[in-house]
Amino acid sequence: MPSLINRIGQSLGCMKKPRPRDRTVLVDNKPPTNHDVYIPDHYPDNRVVSSKYTVFTFLPKNLFEQFRRIANFYFLCVGIIQGYEDWLRHKADNEENNRIVSVVRNGKLTKLKSMNIRVGDIVKVEINHSFPCDLVMLSSSDPEGSCYVTTANLDGETNLKNFTCLAETKLYQTEESFDKLHAYIECEQPKTDLYSFIGKINIVTDNGHICDKSLGPENVLLRGARLRNTAFVYGCAIYTGQETKMALNSTSKATKKLNTFLIIFLVILLLESLVSVFLKYWYISLPNIGKPWYVPTSSREDGLNPRSVIENFLAYMVIYNYIIPISMYVEYLFTDKTGTLTENDMQFRQCSVNGIKYEEVGGMLCQRSPTGGQSNPVAILSPELENFFTVLVLCHTCRVDYPEAHATGAATGAATMYSHTGMDYEYQASSPDEKAFLEACRRYGIVYHGQHEGRLEVTFKGEMRRYKLLHVLDFDPTRKRMSVIIQTEQDEIYLLCKGAESAVLNRAHSGDTRSTLQHVDEYALLGLRTLVISSRRFTEQEYQKINNQLKEARIAMENREQKLADAFDEIEQNLNILGATAVEDKLQEDVPKTISSLQRAGIMVWVLTGDKEETAINISHSAGHFKRGMVELKLTKITDANVCAEQITQHIKTIMTAASAQQFALVIDGMTLALAIPEHQNLLRDLCQLCVSVLCCRMSPLQKAEVVKLIKHAENNPVTAAIGDGANDVSMIQEAHVGIGIMGKEGRQAVRSSDYAFAKFRFLMRALLVHGSFYYIRLSTLVQFFFYKNVAFITGQLFYSFYNAYSQQTLFDSFYLMFYNITFSSLPIFIYSLFEQHLPQSTLLDKPELYRKISRNEKLSIKLFIGWNALGLWHTFVFFFGVLFMFGNDVSLFKDGKMMDNTSFGSIVFTTCVIAVNLKLCLQTYYWCLPIFLSYIITGVGNVAMELLYTSVFWPSLFKPVCNNLGLFPCVLYVTIYVFLLQKPVYNHLGLFLCVVYVTIYVLYYRSLSGVVVLFLTFIIPIDDWVDLKLKKLCFILIM
Repeated sequence: MPSLINRIGQSLGCMKKPRPRDRTVLVDNKPPTNHDVYIPDHYPDNRVVSSKYTVFTFLPKNLFEQFRRIANFYFLCVGIIQGYEDWLRHKADNEENNRIVSVVRNGKLTKLKSMNIRVGDIVKVEINHSFPCDLVMLSSSDPEGSCYVTTANLDGETNLKNFTCLAETKLYQTEESFDKLHAYIECEQPKTDLYSFIGKINIVTDNGHICDKSLGPENVLLRGARLRNTAFVYGCAIYTGQETKMALNSTSKATKKLNTFLIIFLVILLLESLVSVFLKYWYISLPNIGKPWYVPTSSREDGLNPRSVIENFLAYMVIYNYIIPISMYVEYLFTDKTGTLTENDMQFRQCSVNGIKYEEVGGMLCQRSPTGGQSNPVAILSPELENFFTVLVLCHTCRVDYPEAHATGAATGAATMYSHTGMDYEYQASSPDEKAFLEACRRYGIVYHGQHEGRLEVTFKGEMRRYKLLHVLDFDPTRKRMSVIIQTEQDEIYLLCKGAESAVLNRAHSGDTRSTLQHVDEYALLGLRTLVISSRRFTEQEYQKINNQLKEARIAMENREQKLADAFDEIEQNLNILGATAVEDKLQEDVPKTISSLQRAGIMVWVLTGDKEETAINISHSAGHFKRGMVELKLTKITDANVCAEQITQHIKTIMTAASAQQFALVIDGMTLALAIPEHQNLLRDLCQLCVSVLCCRMSPLQKAEVVKLIKHAENNPVTAAIGDGANDVSMIQEAHVGIGIMGKEGRQAVRSSDYAFAKFRFLMRALLVHGSFYYIRLSTLVQFFFYKNVAFITGQLFYSFYNAYSQQTLFDSFYLMFYNITFSSLPIFIYSLFEQHLPQSTLLDKPELYRKISRNEKLSIKLFIGWNALGLWHTFVFFFGVLFMFGNDVSLFKDGKMMDNTSFGSIVFTTCVIAVNLKLCLQTYYWCLPIFLSYIITGVGNVAMELLYTSVFWPSLFKPVCNNLGLFPCVLYVTIYVFLLQKPVYNHLGLFLCVVYVTIYVLYYRSLSGVVVLFLTFIIPIDDWVDLKLKKLCFILIM
């Protein structure tokens, strides 16, 4: 059988025919005459082939040659891992694209795949489902035509947001009813801005008349948002696929840069993956074990088969590939706000009404004593307090969630179920301040029950009052105010307004403005968020005027925002100041301490958030991002590129002309960034780098990534890090050099896309200041030590060539060349790179300024790099010529006069080098723990054992020359002492003492004056140092 296989292989050219031991060459190719039949041998022609490849063998042979190199093989493995990760993304895309959705077609509800939705389709989305594309809301289960969604995956905000449909379409609540709807939508082309939308819908009425109604962002449901507290909604698809705002705000993952010296981690990665796969199948094959019941099983995973093994191996590769470390040394930190810095949990703490301070104590409203004594509980609300809390309980856009009604599937409209105390209600608000106000009012006996039939229903100490909601003047960061216009049961019309003190007090017509401003400043010093509360009464004629003005502005297709701003500005005048509120936004634990420590460490901290400007500024102050005394510069609500450039230039001039001790903070919003980054990138970067703190608000996810990229590609190439907790932070995390995910309330998207995952923001302080410093010191020493030890080792070969007639004779045995980097000098530096701690952890945490010592890659500078390599050259010079001088004049190191050969010479140089480079690392080590001790012990014993095994030298024959002949060991010992013990002043006298002892023993034992002369000439520097202390310092400098 084997012969048959051989013949087949030979006939196919896959196997060579065996050659005879000798060949017979026919002269002149004439056949021999003594053979009847002769089969001549076939020999190759005389063609010369020096090329390696042919057309057919180039690709396979070249790939084989390339991947024989470990570096190329490493990148192949990384490519495989990235390909597998992308396959997982394809799998996730397929799941999303094949998700079944409900679409209304021909008056019937049709089930189809999400990827088959067309622009113009009417899509039905049910409660707790996400929107498959961008929709214009047509109707909902709510009779008022509203719904509530969460947009955590878009802007990071976890609060419910209210969206509404037009009154003309809210009655279409069944599939059949849409047969009667004839309309078309005109809107702008898709863009990345999440907070703007301009469009209009033209509805054809029964009589053929076209009714056009304006559409705004409050009418658009974006893909990625999720429907809450509403049974269903119908919407018309306007942007699909890659044109949705969520897709436009997505970026591809940036490639992380890895250093080639980390290839060793690839080996660990492969071994871990292989061992894990083996242990997995071993474990499930055990009796009474099997595969865990909670792990889903597919048909192809039954039993052991190649496909399942490969898939499991790749999965472990993805999991373990993070063993390849990424530097935790950063210069810029970009952080999200909601869920990262804050718990997003606000509590009402204090208020000021008509110049009198009140505070909450144990859930009760108490009047503070003017003298600082004990507060007095408020039993009965005064008219001033009642008016104040009326604004708080009505001036909002909150929704009441009834758990019982929701559980039974009932409609979620207001007044479905009343609660006397309101404790059964769950308030859902787009602003956490408004939720805190309603919860505080509920504790004081003022309960908001929700909206029913256009009426806001509130009970004051059990008395029901109903108010008609006429208009809502939404908050915007320019006005810094939010207002509602309501009508009481007595047909009185009021404007209820709340906002920042800078935006309300200057519009006051009456009220105690001085005391209110004083109290607001006091609350701000306590780190509390403040709002000023006011109201205004309208006459019937005044209301009719402003009602017409608001309607005209809201249906305008051009300059709608400006017309609304003008209308709001005119309405919110002549206000009566009622008081102010103080709300505590609960930060995560130790956030101010963490930010302060990072700033002291020289790390520039930027806050990037989708929140409103005023909210973000308040958080920056309370979190310590903005400090007292900083001058705030603003670039907000700019709509012209030229104006943007002028503002940036003006801010730069302001900073340059200010006192050197003055610190500046910059506030910039998404609208301005959309102009500044494309057209004035360098100007903006210069301004930002001049500021101590930067706050970016109202940003889209894509803009967060663009800001990171702006600094990442600066001229000095700083190292950036980004931290966030939501899907809206993924682009930012992937763009930064170091991505950090917070495991919070917004899912795991940020964690999956990051390099590191934390539970709390405060852990960042230890990660950067402690582990970042440790890792950087370990890494910088590792890189430079590898260069040093290889220079110290192989340069001796260059010196040796001067003495061997340039004959390419090697100084070191091939055994030494092979194992020098593998075993003789690898374990100590490997353990060092894992355990070294140059300073105690407590010191690094207490003194963040120490982090500045590693700024701008200080420990890997050209100066230090040259210093390490120069030290390696000096040491190899000592290793080679020190041993050479000992061998000079044919000096024998044995009492019987036996000479040592070339191999012995190379072995002594090599052994001296190995001991020296490991001792050099000892001098660099500050943290001596058990693993480091063991690494040197294992290296020392292992190196001796390997040499014994390789040279076949037995232990007795090793100790004999040491104890009796004083041969090889004293020589190696002396050269080692010469190189290293003289490097530290504390060891100088010890080193010279041992040198003198050795010289004395050498003279007395060998009686060799020539040996003394050689030793004197070899170590002339330390002998002179013994006489002259100044020269000793010079020696110390040269050796170090």
